[in-house]
Amino acid sequence: MIARTYDKLGRLTESRGVYRRLVNEELAPDSPRAFIEAKDEAKRELAALEPRIPTLEVTLTGAEHHGVVLTVSSDRIVPSTPVERDPGEHEVVAVIPGRRPVTKTIRLSEGARGHVVLHLTPPSPAAPLSGRAPASSERDAASGSGITTAVLISGGVAAAAGTIAGVAFTLIANGKASDAERQWYVVDDIGKGSVSCSNPAPGNPKTQCDRLISLVEDKDLFSNLAMWSFVGGGVAALGTLGYYLYATSSPSSAPERRQVGIFPLVTSSGGGIAAGGVF
Repeated sequence: MIARTYDKLGRLTESRGVYRRLVNEELAPDSPRAFIEAKDEAKRELAALEPRIPTLEVTLTGAEHHGVVLTVSSDRIVPSTPVERDPGEHEVVAVIPGRRPVTKTIRLSEGARGHVVLHLTPPSPAAPLSGRAPASSERDAASGSGITTAVLISGGVAAAAGTIAGVAFTLIANGKASDAERQWYVVDDIGKGSVSCSNPAPGNPKTQCDRLISLVEDKDLFSNLAMWSFVGGGVAALGTLGYYLYATSSPSSAPERRQVGIFPLVTSSGGGIAAGGVF
């Protein structure tokens, strides 16, 4: 089970996410007994896992806090609000406009309730705030009077290539996930489940944990490659369609300048594409 693998690696929040998906999955009344038992087991392991996830609260003191951007391990957070993080070392950074960032590093252990105080110093009156005006640029509108066969063919090839690559990377990612699950059992057999890959002992435990970490990282890598391949293929397909609609629309029926926009949409749980414009 990939959730147990994430647990072994100390990636407790990801492990909890997998467990929650299993627990929330609806099973048919006639589902195999093995599925029902797996869901019940996931509920028990989720309940045991949640208290182990550390939290961290960051308090700001000193200068005015307005406009401060506060992050923990590059993720933006709200001051004085506990957030859950995996065990390990985390860098807390407060970015203040016109001044040097304030940083502090903290190590969280399982179940810890960490608290960090960052003191912000007011700016010096004599120190000018440097700023650079953003460069402005004009967007050039592309117009055409006919359909270019080469563009349509290229767009179709790119869309097909993205889809094929996405399918291939998905198959590889699934294979890596299966390998990681088998490797998890190898690690779990060492010391009858007492090995933690977040801090393994030298020798065979470290070797087996390194292999487990490598397999999980490969699985994550190919999953991301699959997602971006599908997104790229979709963008190419919609771009080709947008070009076709743009090139074939009548100028006399559209006195305003025709525009087509293709936008990738990426979230923490997946991705997609959106198209829009005036034709």
